[in-house]
Amino acid sequence: MRNLLWSGLVMAVLLSGCGWSGSASRPNTITPLTSITISAAYSTIAQGTSVKLTATGNYSGLFTRDISDQVVWTSNATTVANFVIAASPSRVTGLTPGSAVLTATMGGMSANFNMTVSSATATSVTVTPANPSIALGLTQQFTATGAFSDGTTQDLTFDATWTSSNTTVATVSNAAGDNNGGLASTPSNAVSGTTTITATFGAVNGAGGVSGSSVLTVTAPVLQSIAVTTPNTSATTPNPSVLSLSTVTFTATGTYSGGTTNDITNQVTWTSSNTNVAPNPDSTGVTQTTTQGTTNITASLGTVVSNTTTLNVNGGNLASFPVLTNMTVVNGTSVPISVTGNFGNGIARDITGALKWTIANPTFANVTTVSTNRLLIRGLAPGTTTITATSPGSAGQISTAFLTVTNPGLSTFTVSPPPSTGLALTAGTSGRLTATAYFSDGTNQDVTANVTWGSNATAVATVGTAGPTGERITGVATGTTTITAAFGNLILTNPVPVSVSTRTLRSFTIIPSGTVSVVAGNQTLFTVTATYNDGTTVDITSDVAWATGDGNVAILPDPQNQPGQVVGVSSGTTNLTASFNGQTSTVTLKVP
Repeated sequence: MRNLLWSGLVMAVLLSGCGWSGSASRPNTITPLTSITISAAYSTIAQGTSVKLTATGNYSGLFTRDISDQVVWTSNATTVANFVIAASPSRVTGLTPGSAVLTATMGGMSANFNMTVSSATATSVTVTPANPSIALGLTQQFTATGAFSDGTTQDLTFDATWTSSNTTVATVSNAAGDNNGGLASTPSNAVSGTTTITATFGAVNGAGGVSGSSVLTVTAPVLQSIAVTTPNTSATTPNPSVLSLSTVTFTATGTYSGGTTNDITNQVTWTSSNTNVAPNPDSTGVTQTTTQGTTNITASLGTVVSNTTTLNVNGGNLASFPVLTNMTVVNGTSVPISVTGNFGNGIARDITGALKWTIANPTFANVTTVSTNRLLIRGLAPGTTTITATSPGSAGQISTAFLTVTNPGLSTFTVSPPPSTGLALTAGTSGRLTATAYFSDGTNQDVTANVTWGSNATAVATVGTAGPTGERITGVATGTTTITAAFGNLILTNPVPVSVSTRTLRSFTIIPSGTVSVVAGNQTLFTVTATYNDGTTVDITSDVAWATGDGNVAILPDPQNQPGQVVGVSSGTTNLTASFNGQTSTVTLKVP
């Protein structure tokens, strides 16, 4: 039993988050550290110089992680080489000529690194880049490289003393612990001009030493124009179309004299000509549309004003959304929220993510956003509060309900499909598991999102992220595995068996197919069925990669948790494409 829990927890840590790349995505507290390796740019350094060491931890051969700032660093010859810079604990300094063994220790594991400190002296210092030019407000990182009497070279950026001959033009960092030594920047009151950036090594009481320098030229940029774009803006569609009750992000790009460009979104003043359609974008360029219509969006900085971008808002005006019903959630668990809005043109669509959600007393619960239209209420402490949903706009509609967080004892939990049934998958496709918890007060609740899931053979099947229809289990290769589940202080006694078969894909089809009419503002569901050479057919709607050719015509509102759902935006024609296993299938979307 303990082994099942152990393996489930390990795999849950490893697989948390989609697209795991082999590196831990969060601090590890479960998988044991089994070895440490140490690396450095140099194994021999000159007296008076330093080098940063990197300690890499290997966790049971499952993943590695940089643990340089977590290990304890020691030297067996502290008069030769020692860790003397508190702000950079993994940086070792050569003190006197000789040899030292440097050790990194953590969790009962340790590793050694042989370091030699030479008596070589610096003969020259070279500062790079040579004579660069930057505009006001930008930075330039300089590097100091020392040549030594024994023919070696060494990076002295950290060890050199940096100075700027004209601090009204640019200053240069000389901080010891932030690894920003040699970083030149222009102060807020800087003027254009030139300054000499110098790196000196080996000075005593500010005198002597070996130096190198580079001339930095700082120019004054002149803003000439501002371009306003959105993700849907293109050369052929400069004026984007979106749905009512949708979030739009504008980007302001400034073009300066000399042809340089810079993102100035948070520097400009944003204006919407019709704030009933969409309010003025905020400092990050974000606005949320409220009603159908058009508005002109402009960005200005000083005397420079962007060309007008017309935002076309379609999809109807929100007429109503259902009154929230009182909700109950068990402390420490999460339940989904889902709201469908009714629009004046007779259309209904999911507006969960468009509403503003407020918990009167956030001590009891909070609302988290999983994806565009998937939100979860999580109980944080027993008690009763209210939850309020407000639609966008100054005259937004409001719905409020009581939210009760209970704290019953956990009796048991079950998984569906049960272990007696299991899952049979084709490699590359997925199935879903759900978990239901039963409590001492006689209630039960879907706790799929709160269960710790794991696969005992990730080469056969992996565990994904819980969605509205359950925890996603994806087949990888032929074989069998079991899916473990743990909730609270309980674990699933019998893991769910999963068998994966490898089949040759013959074709797959989007349904409906051909040319499909999609009404602006309305959700239309498409599915995909794959056919294999052995005659097997599989629904792969959740497994394909969905894309629309033009977001101004139709969009995928939430491809992560609503795969296959398409919403028309504005009149036009575009393609809906599903990609799977190196093949694609396409239908034509026509929005009247």
